[in-house]
Amino acid sequence: MVNLCDNGMIFGVSCGEYRRDGTMAEYVAVPERILHKLPIKVTFEEAALIEPLSIAVHAMFVSPLKMGDKAVIIGAGTIGLMLLQTVRQAGATQIIVLDLDEHKLELARKLGATETLSLKGEEAVETIWKLTDARGVDIAFEAVGVQPTFDTAVQAVRKGGCVVMVGNVSKTVQLPLQKCVMQEISLISSCASAGEYAVCLDMINAGCVQLGCLISKVAPLKEGGEWFDRLHAAEKGLIKVVLQP
Repeated sequence: MVNLCDNGMIFGVSCGEYRRDGTMAEYVAVPERILHKLPIKVTFEEAALIEPLSIAVHAMFVSPLKMGDKAVIIGAGTIGLMLLQTVRQAGATQIIVLDLDEHKLELARKLGATETLSLKGEEAVETIWKLTDARGVDIAFEAVGVQPTFDTAVQAVRKGGCVVMVGNVSKTVQLPLQKCVMQEISLISSCASAGEYAVCLDMINAGCVQLGCLISKVAPLKEGGEWFDRLHAAEKGLIKVVLQP
């Protein structure tokens, strides 16, 4: 459970608890034990996306997902779209993706979503239940982390279903306790990744996931500040920018 290390630090993460300067430089020194050799078919641009892919793979690993399950993914950002591909590879037969950005939903359809919804709240839940013959999904992956999307995830799962919490924008959300208890809904938290890099490299090398379509722009490192500002401002059409020295 290396992701839960009391003294864990992450290269390039700016929050105080995990901060470890580096990575936004032409050269960086790292411990040999955390290096992974890239297979021949994996490009450097694809390799730059292994970290978010590992988060999606870890979320799938900690979930009770089985072949033939019905799933909903709430949030079609980088990790949500990677979750979609990972869940599809794991055998889910119906995958519903929710987001309010039509460009992201279009990508979700290309990547294998069986249905996409630009809905929220009660309307989204009602539609999910209609699409699952009034049963609900077996598992919901919540990849945003705010109260409304968490509520949708809980309301979308069947009795005995599971909500996997991946997004964490909000520090706290309210829990519909009675529904969770009376319907025996499982809540599972998924934090970062825990050694899934090798699996991710194998998946990319075997063509199990498509990452090129998730890269909005490849830019030189000297433009990094500008692109971070544009991504932070949620510029339309941008999903992921890869910076190169």
